[in-house]
Amino acid sequence: MYPPCVEINRYLLPETRKRIAKNLKKNGIKEKEIAKVLHISQGMVSRYLNEDNSYYLYNEIEDFSNEMTRRIIENYGETENLEFFCNFCISIRESGKFCDIHRIDNCTLCKYLYNPSRKMEDFELSNKLKSAVNTLGKMNISELIPEVRINIAYSRENPKSRMDVMAFPGRLTYISGRLVYYSEPQFGASKHLASILLNFKQRDIRAIINLRFNEGLISRVKMNKMLYIIMDREKFSSVEEYVKNLNEKIDFLVDPGTFGIEPMLYVFGKDPEDLINKIKIILG
Repeated sequence: MYPPCVEINRYLLPETRKRIAKNLKKNGIKEKEIAKVLHISQGMVSRYLNEDNSYYLYNEIEDFSNEMTRRIIENYGETENLEFFCNFCISIRESGKFCDIHRIDNCTLCKYLYNPSRKMEDFELSNKLKSAVNTLGKMNISELIPEVRINIAYSRENPKSRMDVMAFPGRLTYISGRLVYYSEPQFGASKHLASILLNFKQRDIRAIINLRFNEGLISRVKMNKMLYIIMDREKFSSVEEYVKNLNEKIDFLVDPGTFGIEPMLYVFGKDPEDLINKIKIILG
């Protein structure tokens, strides 16, 4: 039993190379040249030429191999050929035809990964997170940066795991007066914030940011009649555990901290823009 990505190396690549090698041989190309074109050893070419073709995905691989052979003979560039192969590979994965090979029950990973609407959603999530950082960078939030620094997380609708929650690897920090991130937003980049969102019962809450806690912030929250709650550290050892048992609708969660854990203010919102609006309110 292999995951679909392994099937590409274990099955799809060898089968396509085998057919292309045979096609090139029929066109009078020597084994040494075939090996050079396919980036394999001459011994592997000889092995392919003596092996039978597999019948799984026979028509798809046969059609692709014939077209790739034509491209090679007509001296298409390697970059073009690689793109052609990648598009073929993606089409096979999107079709779900690898599922019969790796035999994982009810697997829809390939269809999920290569779904165009999902790609668009991921693009929008990333852009909204980066836009929020740009907006924060224009605000005076230096007093809100905790020792552990800050991060912003934003989940897909109905997230099922940490890989459905996007955040910034390495968190955010100030450098030369600018709020910066080290890397583009990625899924699974913040285990802590993702776990809080996944455990939060309010499904309309999809975004979270952690800030330094101080009493002045709570005064501003109260003044603006926003919803907040203070976590009981004597009963709960982690924020993730606490939000599992939280039924109230809130905008802010105060973690008073404990030995070795910095006090923190968590802001919740429907999206990163909602977070920014709430931060603007408590900054006055």
